[in-house]
Amino acid sequence: MKKVVFSKYSNDRNIQFKIRTDILQDENNRRYVRKVGMTDEGKTHLKTMSEMARQLELVYADSIFEANKASYNDGVLELEYVQGRTLEDMLDTCLSMKKYDKFEKLVAMYGIEMRKLATEHFTPCDEYYMIFGEEAYLPKESFSMRYSNIDMIFANLLENGEKWIVLDYEWTFPITVPIEYVLFRTVNYYQTPERASKMNGMDMYKMFGLNEADIPIFQKMEENFQHFVYVGNTPLWKLYGTMGKQFYFPAGMVEARRIQAERENIEIVRFYDENYKSECIKASPNEYGDVSLDISIDECNTLRVDPANASCIVYIKKVVAVDTNGETDISYGTNGESSDNRLVYFNTDDPQILIGNLTDDVKMIHVEYNIEFVNETMLEYLESKNQSFNDMRCENLEKDIEILKQREKLADYDKLKLERDSLQAEISELSEKLKTMENSVSWKITKPARSVKARIRR
Repeated sequence: MKKVVFSKYSNDRNIQFKIRTDILQDENNRRYVRKVGMTDEGKTHLKTMSEMARQLELVYADSIFEANKASYNDGVLELEYVQGRTLEDMLDTCLSMKKYDKFEKLVAMYGIEMRKLATEHFTPCDEYYMIFGEEAYLPKESFSMRYSNIDMIFANLLENGEKWIVLDYEWTFPITVPIEYVLFRTVNYYQTPERASKMNGMDMYKMFGLNEADIPIFQKMEENFQHFVYVGNTPLWKLYGTMGKQFYFPAGMVEARRIQAERENIEIVRFYDENYKSECIKASPNEYGDVSLDISIDECNTLRVDPANASCIVYIKKVVAVDTNGETDISYGTNGESSDNRLVYFNTDDPQILIGNLTDDVKMIHVEYNIEFVNETMLEYLESKNQSFNDMRCENLEKDIEILKQREKLADYDKLKLERDSLQAEISELSEKLKTMENSVSWKITKPARSVKARIRR
């Protein structure tokens, strides 16, 4: 029997797009993604999505892309739960490690593969203007996918072997849409201010060959598309900006305020050999859960940062020592569970990030992290899964090593095969030359002389 482990409601949309997305798990711990239509129109939307999946298989044929498998039945669309790294994760890793060449190559590869899909001449139609507005992009000449999936953003592409799995294709239309707009959306949903600050001057719009003058047009198209999806409703993300950040429902106001305080209070502890000094500061995460701290050292030798007084999951983005020469990465430890010392979950009300071995020349520590708060049940589930994840990583590592060995063998085999083919070709060429020479008149005439020379040598 399958049980629901996660649900997301998209009920702030237009009535024809209202759906619920569930992640289910069966008794063998296998997972599935299920989308359920919340209205008759929503069920029709999912049925159309399943039909688009079949069409996209043809669009993606002979390309690096592959549509996530889906099946539809009576208002419910079930998709494969595919695991791996998204293209977004891969690009973020490149930026964090300052591997700009790899970042550019990956982006260029994506752009080339996307343009390969665009085999149809763009021809505007009434539905195009209905979705993207009367002022929509209208180039003299552009190309498009035969069935346009406009949501092929980095977060929706997952590396799986030699393929990039397209996880979600809800916004696929049976019309032509300029590929330039699809590429714009990819940049628009990836290039946040924080990421842009790490890009070392790289311009993703230029990397995709987009004209700067067209960007405002694409932005207006995106606004019109969002209006098309949410017409008649106000999405929750818009409501957030219209009200104060701290508000409580009448029931449970005291508990809500207590939880709010737990999440706002950050404790800084400075250790001086056997002594220590504690300081409590308030630093509320922004709407995305991001926190940035500049902490003076005050001549201490060890620093401890307690990001909250509650169980939480923290993604540590940056821990650097600041001195007269600039920033330097510095090691740290935690009392949480983690497989990479970046994404850490704390099954405790006293989460800690510990930074030691501070030298006299360090004046300040800069810490950046993203924090999410979850309940104990979820943390216990994550903890039980962490061991399974590590076991799987070890198993995959062994498989990767074996695959690399096989690739090396194949590479050596291919090299030897090429050398053999080259030698065979050379032997054939020499045989032909020898045969031609032996059949020549001059060779036959000089045969007696060669016989005499052979006897003289003996």
